[in-house]
Amino acid sequence: MRAIRKGNYLLIWNQKPDVWPAGHPSLEYNFNYYPYGDVDNSPSKDFILGLSASDHMSLYYDLCFGKRPEYELYCITEDTFQMNNLAGKAEYSKLEQDLKQELAGYLRKRGDLRLSGKEEVYRDAPYFGMKGLESGGMDPANWKALSEEGRQIVLKREKARVEVNRKKLKEMGWKE
Repeated sequence: MRAIRKGNYLLIWNQKPDVWPAGHPSLEYNFNYYPYGDVDNSPSKDFILGLSASDHMSLYYDLCFGKRPEYELYCITEDTFQMNNLAGKAEYSKLEQDLKQELAGYLRKRGDLRLSGKEEVYRDAPYFGMKGLESGGMDPANWKALSEEGRQIVLKREKARVEVNRKKLKEMGWKE
């Protein structure tokens, strides 16, 4: 994410709008077998996850965990909580285009890796934590050291933990 503020306006560029900003929603993908692993587990997180099934409250779930559009434009003096995205609206197209150009120029001048075609540096950065069922919930080095039989035992245990979490989440009203 990159942003520029000019006067009363804030333009946010989400370079990877297809990526989940709070972590992946799949239980199996996250090291703690809970959705959106980039957000620490807490009663607040559980409450918001439960809102996913609510017709009139799902907006809050989407704001916390949903994917973001590529561009967001806000008038921060009139919309301090940034709830009304003006990007793509005809009456703001000139302002949006000007801010995009100014932001791109600044990022090029600073050598931003997202504009240089080297953005894989962010995607491929080493991850030193556990990586969910991909590594049996273990440190990858320890996972590699296990025998195949040991890996199967760990996977069985970890899959049981996933199911416990899945049941708890469904009881809260979370829609997977």
